[in-house]
Amino acid sequence: MDRYILELFARAQPFGEGDLALDRDYRNCMDTLFALEDQMGQQFGAEAAHLLQEYIHYCFEMEWFESLHYFSQGYLAAQEEPEKQKDP
Repeated sequence: MDRYILELFARAQPFGEGDLALDRDYRNCMDTLFALEDQMGQQFGAEAAHLLQEYIHYCFEMEWFESLHYFSQGYLAAQEEPEKQKDP
């Protein structure tokens, strides 16, 4: 990945600080995720809960790469916009 894109991505507002993180539907999804995680840990025990935590960790890691991809694609698309659209 281009170093400049990585620097821009690092300066972008973190998701948790943005408006979408406060969205009711997103919060409901997170609440459900945590409730299911707790329920699976209680039902299947500590070892399964640990594996689940590891699984979720790597899902979030993969999500970071997906976010970086869409960020870089958006940046590249913005660079390709015709100059005429910048004129009033």
